[in-house]
Amino acid sequence: TAAPTDEAVAIIAHLHESRYEALVAACPEGKRATLQQLLEFPSHSLAALVTTEFVRVTSDTPCSTFAEQLANSDNSHFGPVLVVDRQGRYIGMAELQAVIARRNRSRPAGDVAVKVTPLNGMTDAATALTAREWAKHPELPVVDLQHRVLGIGSRDALLRVVGDAAPRDFSLERSLSELSMGY
Repeated sequence: TAAPTDEAVAIIAHLHESRYEALVAACPEGKRATLQQLLEFPSHSLAALVTTEFVRVTSDTPCSTFAEQLANSDNSHFGPVLVVDRQGRYIGMAELQAVIARRNRSRPAGDVAVKVTPLNGMTDAATALTAREWAKHPELPVVDLQHRVLGIGSRDALLRVVGDAAPRDFSLERSLSELSMGY
């Protein structure tokens, strides 16, 4: 139960569904709802592959208050900042630089949020890779059907998952071409 939620989902997802309820019940109370929600999605879906390593802030939180909370945090590595409404519905993403900028101190976080189109959690991993937003962002928000934030999807993680499922073509020409591009 000390493992992060993402690792717990990965382990539990390999078990038969009949065992989910008992295992979720054994998790710390603060993590149960998140774990249960992630287990509701099919294993091939984007929602099953999200990470919960992001920072969530409500849209009406003043940037000065949020910046102070970040400064007082024990965490020195912050993930993407997702701005949500009071019901947890996704609004946009905020750059940390915008949140801590002196000119934005009196503005609410919702005012500095940039609209980045989220991905639907039910989307197949291979299909999710075709989203145009990947050209601008290495990580994208993933939402459920009610537009509530499920987590963050990483293009690199999706490529690994989809790549593991795709047949391999190890021609000598392709291998040498890929090696030369690395230099």
